[in-house]
Amino acid sequence: NNIGGLEMKLKTKHITVTAVMIALSIVVIQFIKAPLMIAGQNVAISGALINLILIIDTLYCGLVSGIILSVIIPVYNVENYVKEAIQSIQNQTYSNLDIIVIDDGSSDKTYTIVEELAKDDNRIKLYKNEKNLKIVKTLNRALSLANGDYIARMDGDDISAPDRIEKKLRFLEENKEFDLVGCSMVTIDSDGVEMGKTQRLSDFELIKRTLKYVSPVSHIWLARKKVYDKLDGYREMPGAEDYDFLLRMISSDMKC
Repeated sequence: NNIGGLEMKLKTKHITVTAVMIALSIVVIQFIKAPLMIAGQNVAISGALINLILIIDTLYCGLVSGIILSVIIPVYNVENYVKEAIQSIQNQTYSNLDIIVIDDGSSDKTYTIVEELAKDDNRIKLYKNEKNLKIVKTLNRALSLANGDYIARMDGDDISAPDRIEKKLRFLEENKEFDLVGCSMVTIDSDGVEMGKTQRLSDFELIKRTLKYVSPVSHIWLARKKVYDKLDGYREMPGAEDYDFLLRMISSDMKC
């Protein structure tokens, strides 16, 4: 599946936890209300309620934010773009990230730029190949280092929308029958000026039929880690490793 500009409604994975929180809310509200009445003061409890709601909201969101999500980012000679690319991941609305950056033997300042970013953000794990291994080996190395329950792809010259990861994660958490989700894209030039948009399919049956002829999901997807484990990562098919991955995924009765 591919997510466009949709707003997803978050659902908790554990209904029992929600029920407990609601029950706790009622108890706490009564607890707050009682001493106010005893004191003989007609004081509004809106402030206390707001604080309580904020606490509940924090607990509620924590059910999802406890999920570790790995972002794998292969980089090679992208010194002009890599800082903005990495920062767009650092500034995601979903922050529980394991950011794995592997420099594939860059000859420019790519590694140094990421190294500086990593000094101020311990979520960034930076590695460098001793020689240029190309995309497939670099991706598979990143996968071997990933600790997340989900894996997101990112390139060193792209920019992610702030809520990209949050929306994709919510979709997969709410739709357990899907194993991978992509998104549409906006094409920009080297100055960041919009040049066009790529709208991707969002219906699985259409995606499956289209897959016979062309890749209908862009490689900057989010997938459950079990997908990568089952397929044993990417195969050595330069220029078509993503397409091959999708074909094998669908052939293994998984959905995107």
